[in-house]
Amino acid sequence: MRWAVDGKSFQRGHRTKVEADHYRSLLLVAQREGQSFDEESGEPTAWSITDSDMPLHHWVRKWLAESW
Repeated sequence: MRWAVDGKSFQRGHRTKVEADHYRSLLLVAQREGQSFDEESGEPTAWSITDSDMPLHHWVRKWLAESW
């Protein structure tokens, strides 16, 4: 599935067409509700996990990716 936010394209693979349609529906609902979208991930900012809510192993992986 492909979509764009502020002219930047994003792509995400799904195992089935049903999963892709569901994800697309969620994006459209967020758009209709006027939610802001993250320019880095292409997803609504409300879907982002804050550092305080992030499990430790996810935080470590994020930190390593940003540090190296």
